[in-house]
Amino acid sequence: MAAAVVRYLQEQVSRLFRGAEINIITRYLRRSDVYLLDLQQCDEREGEPFLAQVSDFVSTHRHKSLTLKNPAGATWRIGGLEDTIYRDEHEEVNAWGKFYLPEMVNMRVVGVVEGSSCPCEQLVLMTCENKKLYAYDGEELHLVASSWKQLNNKEIEYPASKSYYNGEAFQDMTEDDWADVRKGAVGKRLEQEHRKLVQENKSAFLESLRSSGHT
Repeated sequence: MAAAVVRYLQEQVSRLFRGAEINIITRYLRRSDVYLLDLQQCDEREGEPFLAQVSDFVSTHRHKSLTLKNPAGATWRIGGLEDTIYRDEHEEVNAWGKFYLPEMVNMRVVGVVEGSSCPCEQLVLMTCENKKLYAYDGEELHLVASSWKQLNNKEIEYPASKSYYNGEAFQDMTEDDWADVRKGAVGKRLEQEHRKLVQENKSAFLESLRSSGHT
């Protein structure tokens, strides 16, 4: 569909312009067409294949920008995690897919949104297996599109009507749920990190006890 529209526009342009003007406009139309086609191809996949296709899209079009219809005046600058201010914030990035949403997901950064009403330094745009789009503003994770198709239409919702805070994933967990977490990979990793932290600070803790007269 997108290719047919571009061909029609090219035919109409050729009737109005000549020479160099046609070449400039045609190159622009072809570039936009490539973006649209690649976005559509991502939407044809599900689950992990979808995320792999998204990663390929970001790699191919990295540093390029698309003007969004909504929010008006905003621009989506395509890029990966390494193109954001969170590239070295491993714990914060890890939390996006584990501690905000009801289900654990694998997040893929697709760029940043510039020119929005967000007061933060960067509004990071990302997606996961459910093909929804989320934006992180440094405090909360916002649901900005209920489907990948919305981004294909160059639209996201920000400010968003639904947002998640860090730790919200655990608010309705029962004792049995927590027991399962402790037995799982995440629980074991947290236990290892806790033991490591205790070991690293053991000497300072004992010294503090001695100096306060408790030993």
